[in-house]
Amino acid sequence: MIGEDLTKEKIMNAYGLILRKYFNYPSPEIISSVYPYADPVSGLTKYMELELDTKFVDVKPLHELPLMPENVICHRTNRIMSLEQLRETIPLDQFVFEGMAIVRINDVTEKEIISQIKNSLLRINAFSDTSVYSSLQEHIQNLIGIREIKIGITPFFKVNDHFVFSELHNSNSLLYKEFRGCDSADECDEVTDCSFPVFSNGHDHPVVFETLTDEDVKTFKYLDLYRKTGIKSLILCPLKKEGEMLGILEIASEKEHDLKHYHIGRIRSALPLFTLALEKARRASTTRWTGSSRKNSPPYSPP
Repeated sequence: MIGEDLTKEKIMNAYGLILRKYFNYPSPEIISSVYPYADPVSGLTKYMELELDTKFVDVKPLHELPLMPENVICHRTNRIMSLEQLRETIPLDQFVFEGMAIVRINDVTEKEIISQIKNSLLRINAFSDTSVYSSLQEHIQNLIGIREIKIGITPFFKVNDHFVFSELHNSNSLLYKEFRGCDSADECDEVTDCSFPVFSNGHDHPVVFETLTDEDVKTFKYLDLYRKTGIKSLILCPLKKEGEMLGILEIASEKEHDLKHYHIGRIRSALPLFTLALEKARRASTTRWTGSSRKNSPPYSPP
């Protein structure tokens, strides 16, 4: 597939040179295209940018300049003919190309995946959306470079100063995988509050536990909830807005030492996008819960 795309790009670049010289068409001298490919070792998707610089290439007719119809470029839209029409109207074998083209290949995996994460999060209404959540997990796998990792999103939504446990929003939480219900609002508050100390003292940055140890669990009791699900390596990313903790992005592996400190740098630029999506979900939930509370409240009876 990439080979076919490259061939088409090469032909279109050739026509761009012809149109620029003989029609004054503003075709760019530097053309870039992005292509996905599977990493041969990990099998993960990566992206390369192929940049072709043709400023040192000249085009001339092989013999006499062939007749070129005026409708090659639409005067109303400034659009050129399709590739098939160009090949029929202006055969490339009637031209010769001289000079040197410079080809640059860049790894743009991070840039492309961040863009895809942004598009996925723009479509999300709740993190219980399994199709969007699955694509987000795949994006994070590609971004970090480890196929076996899984992600979770644990929101910390409050109503009347109490944290709310909702299956709708917590269905993809790794923290609550072993904790699927609250007997009381105080119990839900206690479980959620215990996850905050790891980000205390103004520490707003992601934290990595390369291997979850007994000492880690002793220091941060709630980490045992992760370990009970088989998680052995963990990155926790606080999602905050104006100092308020909205939730946590969890990145986990069942292999010890799988996640390292340098993986944090690969995901850092994606965190503001998750924060915005979580804020959007919180606003929608607050409206829903408030409306439900009003609907179920007893009617007002005047004295």
